[in-house]
Amino acid sequence: MKIFKEIVETNNKNKSLVLDNVWHHFFKFLYNPDSKNRILSLIIYLISLVALLTIVKPQTNIDFYGIIYAIDWEELIWYFAGIALMIVISYVIIVVPIMFVITYLAIPLMLKNNSKVMLNKFFISELNKYAFLEKSID
Repeated sequence: MKIFKEIVETNNKNKSLVLDNVWHHFFKFLYNPDSKNRILSLIIYLISLVALLTIVKPQTNIDFYGIIYAIDWEELIWYFAGIALMIVISYVIIVVPIMFVITYLAIPLMLKNNSKVMLNKFFISELNKYAFLEKSID
């Protein structure tokens, strides 16, 4: 199991930014396990902000409970859905062309010019890709 764990970790570290790995990079863009602490701290800051706004009485006569009561929740859900859609569309518009350029332009040029770092990452990613196939590749 230790060997398999090392293979999976090596594979995840060395996945190149090519079109074959679009879904891996997309899901890593959506959620990266390394960012748990940042997400948790942002949620704690949001909770503390809400607590401050509802508990502390400012000099102005703003009724925060009235503002929250007046929110149209269906409109808010559509707003967040629109934001999520814009994030996905911007990811596709920016990252997929970069992957296309890397796959069909940068990697062939690097392999032709023998860049050691690129060759090592390419070799490791290809080795991991074909390591446990059931049938042989001709």
